[in-house]
Amino acid sequence: MLPWIKRHLVSTSATSTTICSGSSTTLSATGASTYTWQPGGLTGSSVVVSPTSTTTYTVTGTNAAGCTNTATRLITVNTCGNGVLTVKAYNQGYYIGGGSMAPVLMNQGQPGGASDCDTVEVRLHNATAPYAAVQLVKGVMPVNGSMVCTFPPAVVGNSYYISLRHRNSIETWSANPVTMSTSLTYDFTTAASQAYGSNQMLVDVNKYAVYNGDVNQDGVVDGLDYNDWELDNNNFAAGYFSTDFNGDGIVDGLDFRSGK
Repeated sequence: MLPWIKRHLVSTSATSTTICSGSSTTLSATGASTYTWQPGGLTGSSVVVSPTSTTTYTVTGTNAAGCTNTATRLITVNTCGNGVLTVKAYNQGYYIGGGSMAPVLMNQGQPGGASDCDTVEVRLHNATAPYAAVQLVKGVMPVNGSMVCTFPPAVVGNSYYISLRHRNSIETWSANPVTMSTSLTYDFTTAASQAYGSNQMLVDVNKYAVYNGDVNQDGVVDGLDYNDWELDNNNFAAGYFSTDFNGDGIVDGLDFRSGK
């Protein structure tokens, strides 16, 4: 570098300087034209890194005159606990009042007790398009609507949409991404706006539930679902049927009024 050219400064930042093992963070640098990061030999003003242990990253910045300078950024890696999410939700048809749902599995002749409602899937989706599902927990939702889901430690500190899937309900997402922790609660029941697009209905005083009746799982409750219900109703179906909208074990007119 020529002595009369002022030495340029390179500075760094990180989206998170402390991460859980298995997670990633984005390193950024400013003050130069090109950048090379070590360890790893990555290039660019912003790079994504996933160190397995605490690591000091050094970036070398080169300006238009060919002068170089360096800066460092320490990323601390911790062994974190599992991501634990307690999700609370009610099913429109199964809700029987008083903050409780019907014991659907027991009513429909499946393994399950008086405190078990039905099987649901809870997914975590990336917070940016195309919002891919990255984690899944399948379990039995209790009649009180509160289900505890355990995810790998790598999810801790990252933000995700939460989605609920059930065999006869509209798939419902959280209104916004949430940051996972070792103890997080997300309650869909307190307001319609807890769901993306406020896609829930009022079932009790200040209590909201996801819509059921989507038998064919096409995302819409319509005449096609009614056709499925009508067929089972005409056949006096009883047992484990998605057309049993109120979960009493029998497909009949009470279900149609519940799921419409």
